[in-house]
This record gives sequence, C-alpha cells and structure tokens, in this order.
Amino acid sequence: MRFSIYIIILLLIAACDGRQSLRMEKGSPRSFVAASAAGGEQDEGNAGVSLDRMLIREATLNFQCSNVVETKRKLDALVKNYKGYSTNEGQNTYEDRTYYNQTFRVPESKLDSIIAKIESFALTIDDKNISSEDVTEEFIDVSARLATKKELESRYRDILKLARTVEEILAVERELNNVRSEIESMEGRVNYLQNRVQLSTLHVSYHLPEGGTFTFGSKFVNAFGIGWNNLLSFIIGIFQAWPFVIMIIAGIWATRKYLWKGRG
Repeated sequence: MRFSIYIIILLLIAACDGRQSLRMEKGSPRSFVAASAAGGEQDEGNAGVSLDRMLIREATLNFQCSNVVETKRKLDALVKNYKGYSTNEGQNTYEDRTYYNQTFRVPESKLDSIIAKIESFALTIDDKNISSEDVTEEFIDVSARLATKKELESRYRDILKLARTVEEILAVERELNNVRSEIESMEGRVNYLQNRVQLSTLHVSYHLPEGGTFTFGSKFVNAFGIGWNNLLSFIIGIFQAWPFVIMIIAGIWATRKYLWKGRG
C-alpha cells in the first residue's frame, strides 16, 4: 500500500513539472533555453539572454554551365572546402537536354557564400529558391518535455530501490521502459532538428545551353544510331523466333501442295 502511494505521488509531481515546463516555454522561450543550457538554473542575469531563431534552410539552384565535367569538379571542391558533403547525384534527360543533379549538406552559415560562388561561374541562373522553416517553438517544446521525462525516469529509479516484492519491481521496471522509450524518441527528434538547422540542404541542377550538345548534326547521328539499333534488334528478334518462322514456312508449303493436288 505504501509503495502504491509513492508511485501516485511521483506521477502527480511529474504532471506538475510537465505543466511548469510548458508554462516556461509559453512565457519565455528564450529564458527557458538559456536556463536549459546552464543546467536548469536561471537567475536575473540570464533572463535577458537572446536566442537565435532555429531555422531549417533549404536552397534549390538551377543553372547553365559551359562544361559539365568541370562544373561538377568545381562544385565538389567548393562544398568540400566549406566542410560540406554530397548526399546524392544523378542525371535525367528531358526534351533532348540532359540535366545533372547533385544534393549537398553544407553548414548553414556558409550557404549564402556557396550560392554566391556558384553564381560566379554559372553562365545563366535559370531558377533560384531559398526557403526557411522556423522550428524554434518545436525544439523548445520537445526539449521541455524531454527534461520532464528524464526527471521522471530518475524518480522511478529511486522508487525501484524501495521495491520489495517481484510484483513491485516488475511494475516499476515496466514504467521505466515506457519512459525510456519516450526519452529516446524525443532525443532522436531533438538531434534531428539540430542537424537540420546546423546543416542546410542545397539542391543543384545544371546543364549545357540549348544547342550546346544537340545540334542538327548530333541529332542526325543520334537518330541514325537509334535506327541502326532498331534494325539489329529486329534481325535478332527474327533469329530468336526461328522455330515459328519454320512452322509458318512449312504450313505455307503444305497448303500450296494440297491446293496443287486438288487442281490435278
């Protein structure tokens, strides 16, 4: 009975702490984050600590270049120089034009500089878009609930030391597992938001100017090559179907022989 009372008191305290954390978030999110960074303690001197907004920035850049191979080399070297890295690359063809696509993760503070560098060696910028998503409130909310869950976990561990029977131990451990699962989920979300804020995503697509690769001569040669390949495919198809060809020829021969006999 006494053990059950401990658990009830614990849950009530945790609920009060959760509401208090949410009030701190709604009332002064900047002060809350400053206090969290300081280990949960806050005095009057920290009340005025400013907090930069947490923004997830993503940019898309589509441009024309004079040389695809050289452009790719410049992009890779540029991003590497700014401590970024490539996450995806490929190419696709649309209306006789080949587009080369690359995706990079770069430090948020260097995104504008990288875009300016790309614009300096691009022939023409076809499309440019930079978007920002403010996740400050979500980060503060998840951080507040995470702190509450960690405090609850600590109290459950203290109660586990007071458990005497197997039933009591299993009951507390079950609650501990639930809390630990929630903590890991929140920690994953916090880490994800921090990573997306610290590293911006840059999508780059580049191509040669119209006529740079597909002139009339190149189109003619390309069409001739396609026709030749189709002819070879047709011939190969005939050879692959030789049993059916023999059956058709035999059928025609037998029919004609039967007709000739009928006339005789």
